[in-house]
Amino acid sequence: MKFSRLLAVTIPFLLSSPFLFGQPSISPPSSGNLIFDEVKSQIELYYDSVPISTSEDSTFIKEYMRWSRFWDGRLDMDGTTGFDDFPSLTAIQNAFPCTGQNSNQLWEAEGPLTRPNYVSSGAAFRGIGRIDPIAYDPTSGVIIVGSPGGALLKSIDNGSSWSSLDVNIDYGYPALGIRKILIDPTDPDIIYIATGHDAVYLNFLDTDPATWTWSSGLFKSIDGGLSWDNITPISERKGLSNMFRPIYDMEFLPSDPNTIFWTMDDKLFVTYDAGMTHSVFKSSNSGELFDEVEVVMNGTDFIVYVTSRIDDLPNLEIQRYTSSNSQWTNVVAGVPILLADTVDRVKIQTSSSSPNEVFMIYRAGKDTLSFVSSLDFGLNWSNPVKIRDKGGLNFNAFDVSHQNSNVIYLATRFGEFRSLNKGLSFTSIESYHHDDNRWVQIIGHSSNLNPSSFIDSIFIAHDGGVTRLTGNGSARSSVDLMNSAFNVAQGYDLDIGNNGSKVIVTGVHDDGTMFGSKSNWYKGAGMGGDGGTCEFLKNDKKLFFINNWALGIYDFATDTSKFFLDVCGTLVGIKERYCIGILSHNLPAHYSPQSENIVYMGYDSLYMLDVRHPKSEIWKNRRSIGITNKPAGNTSSIRHIDICESDTSVMYITTGWRDWKSQPQDSSIYKTTDGGLNWVNISVYDAASWGAKASSIKVDPYDPDQVWVVFNGYKSGSPGNPNINQKVYHSINGGQTWQNISYNIPNISVNDIEIVPSVGIPGQYDLFIATDVGVYFKEAGATVWDCFSQGLSRSFFTRLRYNSCDNRLYVSSYGKGVWSVEVPSGRHVEYRITHDETWNTYRQVSGDIIIEPGATLTIENCTISMAKGARILVASNQGGSSGAGKLIVNNATLTNNCGQHWSGIDVAGDSYRGNMSHQYTYQGLSHVGIAIINNSIIEHAEIAIENWSNGNWSSFGGRIHAENTIFRNNRRAVGFGSYKNHAYWDANKVMPYMSSFAKCTFTIDDNFREEVDPHMGFHVTMWDVQGISFLGCSFKYDVANYRQAKELSGVYSIDATYNIFPYEYSLVGGVKIESLFENLHYGVHAMGGG
Repeated sequence: MKFSRLLAVTIPFLLSSPFLFGQPSISPPSSGNLIFDEVKSQIELYYDSVPISTSEDSTFIKEYMRWSRFWDGRLDMDGTTGFDDFPSLTAIQNAFPCTGQNSNQLWEAEGPLTRPNYVSSGAAFRGIGRIDPIAYDPTSGVIIVGSPGGALLKSIDNGSSWSSLDVNIDYGYPALGIRKILIDPTDPDIIYIATGHDAVYLNFLDTDPATWTWSSGLFKSIDGGLSWDNITPISERKGLSNMFRPIYDMEFLPSDPNTIFWTMDDKLFVTYDAGMTHSVFKSSNSGELFDEVEVVMNGTDFIVYVTSRIDDLPNLEIQRYTSSNSQWTNVVAGVPILLADTVDRVKIQTSSSSPNEVFMIYRAGKDTLSFVSSLDFGLNWSNPVKIRDKGGLNFNAFDVSHQNSNVIYLATRFGEFRSLNKGLSFTSIESYHHDDNRWVQIIGHSSNLNPSSFIDSIFIAHDGGVTRLTGNGSARSSVDLMNSAFNVAQGYDLDIGNNGSKVIVTGVHDDGTMFGSKSNWYKGAGMGGDGGTCEFLKNDKKLFFINNWALGIYDFATDTSKFFLDVCGTLVGIKERYCIGILSHNLPAHYSPQSENIVYMGYDSLYMLDVRHPKSEIWKNRRSIGITNKPAGNTSSIRHIDICESDTSVMYITTGWRDWKSQPQDSSIYKTTDGGLNWVNISVYDAASWGAKASSIKVDPYDPDQVWVVFNGYKSGSPGNPNINQKVYHSINGGQTWQNISYNIPNISVNDIEIVPSVGIPGQYDLFIATDVGVYFKEAGATVWDCFSQGLSRSFFTRLRYNSCDNRLYVSSYGKGVWSVEVPSGRHVEYRITHDETWNTYRQVSGDIIIEPGATLTIENCTISMAKGARILVASNQGGSSGAGKLIVNNATLTNNCGQHWSGIDVAGDSYRGNMSHQYTYQGLSHVGIAIINNSIIEHAEIAIENWSNGNWSSFGGRIHAENTIFRNNRRAVGFGSYKNHAYWDANKVMPYMSSFAKCTFTIDDNFREEVDPHMGFHVTMWDVQGISFLGCSFKYDVANYRQAKELSGVYSIDATYNIFPYEYSLVGGVKIESLFENLHYGVHAMGGG
């Protein structure tokens, strides 16, 4: 019985019926599953005749697109929702026991773990992920909270520390929504949870968001949550179909905690023996569905109230049961205006202090939050008290004190309200304005009064965690009760800085786009709403992001965002921000490897955006890159983009996802080799006939022909191979042919793939995939996948990113935040250059670069980021007959973008051979390594360049020539070790060392990484060498407070001779460039002879 709470919409009904708030209602066919394409066509047909012009419409569309995004790639083979083809999770876990990870490869929570700090004055909505139900035991100080994404957290010290309980629950699918929590008042170790979180009153699909929060019935623990038993009646356990049958509410009988009432679908159940047996207490009379249940004692009798409705139709009922006469009565008729108004989000409460009183809160019309009460068991009701106009949209929590029914608390998206007069009036007591009076995204999903001190303490669960409000009036204060256990963000997307920075950015359900790591998270201006696509631009200076109300560019340097909304009208035909709910879940993006101001965005076409334009001009000045060879009339949109780093004219895209007004004719992979002028369809197979969706594509950054693609959906095989899983494919010829490397991957949805260079195998990669049940790993060359989820909380996993700086893999999840893990040890790869190569695009190098004898590596017009401790070795010919290695650097930067130091350039020579111009060659080939560096920057190295292969004492004598080059913020810039350049005609004659530096700058500035490793005290050191020239060079210590800084010498030498001269142009009237020593303790510090 899947999506049983949804109503069918036929075309005539769509055109003639008044919908709740003007929006359609959808339901499954008689089979119980929704036919995806029928739902899509009905929604879009409705909005063909009804313009999307209000925020309500936009909210509805956002909910629909959440649903669509999730299901489009997870449909069963018959095109319906429902996971009928979903395999047994227990079988998957048995097949992948996660035994391959060692102790230093356990996943760690990255967060967001605390509410993000503000970066800009325009930042808002500082949520981290939804916490909904909350239960509190005042005697023991136990607090338990849950989330719709599956988190179940417990504190035994009134919220000072927390631990996770959900890892102890055995259930059959990735995410278990927590709906309600009860703690036995006589024993806090006895805990009950109702699962299948469902936002009952959403107008389109009751499940929010998109049934990602599944049900497995009722669970009970008798040991404080260490172990759990499923106590759902056997008759109501319906396998995987149970995931769409949430428990909507449950309540103790106040006089006996062994008696529990609970609602599911069209039945109210009761257990009298703490869950051992259950019976139906009330069944539906006319198809109504039961929601809220409330139980109160009246002397020795008990009274049960239960709300019911037929989905979103305005026919709310409140049934009352009285144990003294075993009679049910419908008491809703006495509620003024209730029958005339369209109402939703109805909640009822009673108070043990006054059992005759009943209190109800509801949303009337579109935005009015109203309160009514009854003093006679619901026979008569007060006139509605309007609490707030245009503020009730996200109302959730409502509590009445059991000691004094005058005291009522309710929580809304605008804060906490309190009444001290039974609801005749309400006062705002907590507006959720924290930290410099800016918004905190706190929607009061659940509140819980401390029964022992109802005014002094109330707990609120919200999108920012848990808050405890204490005190009264002006003395009232709030305390956030949260720590690293609160890893509950529902992440749609993830990115790590593409130049290797450690900043994580993630787009989060309801809580916008945020960046940071662990407990240090931030939000910039305008990053609220549903956080969708997020993509660092080149060099990480700017961030492209899409929320459900804006497309924006955030500039980290200036802490500003600029938005462009006119994309909506062009792509979707809907006015400005009302359509962003459509776009935020469907627009992929990829940074340009060539420019820090260019981003590519996909929808019906590929668009290139230049973010340097004013915000009103960004979209107007777009470049549209149409997809050639796409079938005529096809409107399916782009889902994923990847661009080869070393050849940016090569791009890959995947299509076939059904977005707003698009059709599913084409589910394909396309490739261009000319920057988008022409495209070729390189699909793995006839994806349209199978209905598969390529969820992600990854191209080798250094080989444009090597590419991987993964598919999601709970499907097995293709039309020609029905018994073979087809989840991961690999091509080494640019998609001309594909190899299925799924091997033992089960029939699960694969959502993303990441590649990590394999140890000692150039051009080979270890593969990681994010799936709906965990992360899996395959070593290069292996034919088996292993579990890589040890320590990882159970969830849907959406995006993977590898950071070579810290050798960690990052994954985002829907409901458990972002996680990271160290990849298997020794993952830094050695790059061997065996023939002439030219690098001219950004590269992030994870290991040593070895330029072999006879090979030349030319690095030009780009930046190369070297890993911590990695070096470039220019090899000598090692006494052989071949030439030595050569490094040429022109107009390039060699750096470390990870906040660390790389080792530097080692130019190897031969301590026993000279390096004079006519002597250091053999048959025209060099004996010693040569480095020629022009117009470049060498920075953040241990020793930027030196004349040997470090550690090999027979390798001194490498030759170095640098001109117009900046050596910046290196621990030491240049090191020459002992070498005698003996003349070949006279072994006793020592000739000048053949190395030189002209117009070079050696400097330390405020960006030196002193906190990593201190400076060595010298720019240049020379020991026992003769004749090296420095012509027109500058030696500086350019920090703001250089007098207080560490002492530094420009040149330090022992037993060395060298030349420091001006640089003079030989042209007539040429210019002389003097040598410069500035802010140094010693300009030249010469020791010994020489």
